[in-house]
Amino acid sequence: SVYGDDYGFMDRLQKVANDYAICLLMLHHTNKRVDPADPFHAVSGSEGVSGGADTTLLLRRSRGERQGKLFVTSRDVEENEFDIEFDGETMTWLYRGKAGEGPKTLEQAEVLKVVATFRVPVTPKDVHFKMAELGSRRTQNSVRCMMWRLFQDGELILHDKGAYSLPSKH
Repeated sequence: SVYGDDYGFMDRLQKVANDYAICLLMLHHTNKRVDPADPFHAVSGSEGVSGGADTTLLLRRSRGERQGKLFVTSRDVEENEFDIEFDGETMTWLYRGKAGEGPKTLEQAEVLKVVATFRVPVTPKDVHFKMAELGSRRTQNSVRCMMWRLFQDGELILHDKGAYSLPSKH
């Protein structure tokens, strides 16, 4: 069977890794199948490919997007999902926290860092001004929209007159 062939191949690779006490990293393609209940159905081939591996990591992002998700399933570690972001300057993927926790982008992290420097609730205009001092080229409107999204995600508290602050968890 295809499953048996795929699993057998993975089993032979695992034996080599165990015999030589090394880590083998296998890169594989995904198919176009999207299953929100189990992202690992997107691994191309039979389920013997992912079933035969000790750990499977699946990176998913939309074309042209910097933000993505890293799904992890393993015999050795807890199954998890992480937010990640590609940094084109360093050509690396950056960890942004467990999925659904914390800022999703570098820009959101910058905004939160600037808001944290104020001891009182701060307006998007003030945050924009401070970010511009630090070299940011973001427009005031984009900062305002980003702060609104951070409020909707529970990362900021909205006060009177459009001022924001960090929740106590920060």
